[in-house]
Amino acid sequence: MLKRIKKQFVGSVAGASLSFSAWGTPGDTGTTGSETSNTPAIPAEAKPTPIGTANMSADGTIVLTLEAPNPDGTKNYGVMVLPVGHPRYTEVLEHVGGLKPSETKPVAPWPQKP
Repeated sequence: MLKRIKKQFVGSVAGASLSFSAWGTPGDTGTTGSETSNTPAIPAEAKPTPIGTANMSADGTIVLTLEAPNPDGTKNYGVMVLPVGHPRYTEVLEHVGGLKPSETKPVAPWPQKP
């Protein structure tokens, strides 16, 4: 019988509520055994894999549901709620290419800052 492990962080970042959880099993590496080291490089023009979704509620609040892998194979899951007027609201709205109430779009990774 496998034991599932859950690690959770709940807090706030820049005034937005934030919750992360990581799930996995002891010793889980997150690999299937079929990975190879000679995987071809991804072309620069390829779209990056989304890190989650953005949804706008009827009152204009943006809800980001995000996912990030850990080196041990588990994943972090987070929910970030940005009400209208939040300091990062406009940045997030522009990053996802705009949203309308009840619309959901994929969220691309943010560019790495030098």
